[in-house]
Amino acid sequence: HSGYRRLRPHAKDGMGQVSIARDESLQRDVALKELLDSAAENHQARQRFVSEAEITGQLQHPGVVPVYALGPILAAGVRGSTAAPKKSQKLPRPA
Repeated sequence: HSGYRRLRPHAKDGMGQVSIARDESLQRDVALKELLDSAAENHQARQRFVSEAEITGQLQHPGVVPVYALGPILAAGVRGSTAAPKKSQKLPRPA
């Protein structure tokens, strides 16, 4: 994924996976959320992924991870330059 260097896996669920990565252009750590191949083949799952990113990208709150980019992957902020988010932190899902 251009511009991002994957550092380590972070979490995985039935629809996607999150990795901690380095945004090479801005020199900061981010969380990359990607759809699993099985979910990427499902139109509804892809739409949910995009909707989640669009909704989350509009929110500004200390308890919500900011969205930096949307594409084949979703790049979201990680607090601190080298620390991974806590296991309990998850990207919010739309209602």
